[in-house]
Amino acid sequence: MTDNQNSLAEYVQTGSDAAFRELVSRYVDLVYSTALRFQRATKIAVPALVEALKDPDPLVRANAALTLGYLREELDVIIPALAAALNDKENRVALSAAKALGRLQTIATNAIPSLLQAALSSDGARREAAINALKQIGPESLRKAGLIEPATPVASWR
Repeated sequence: MTDNQNSLAEYVQTGSDAAFRELVSRYVDLVYSTALRFQRATKIAVPALVEALKDPDPLVRANAALTLGYLREELDVIIPALAAALNDKENRVALSAAKALGRLQTIATNAIPSLLQAALSSDGARREAAINALKQIGPESLRKAGLIEPATPVASWR
């Protein structure tokens, strides 16, 4: 195996920061250009993904929601779109939107009111997904909404 293959294997198998740094240092120009292209692609992808949240096919809407949860650009567009998707008539889409918002963690604090509303749903799966997202975004909001006891330690949820 080459040095690059060894470093890559070490990183994949152990998550070694040193191996990752070594690979990045060898290919810094490639890493930079890839990151730059990804940033540009994100600006193109976000409007298309937000539009896909309106697709007639619930699987397309659910996948669009999940994908948006991985992005960290155009959040002023992504977060309101995901918050609105919490109200989708299809559970799959609403659950995907909640999961995506949770993945955004504290970046998605603007979605807390929508998630609190979803946490009061009569549908158990929607309620659980919203509460899980709130745990990741702003667990104190669960206490304020009376969804958990005041003495429940937030750290024990994770």
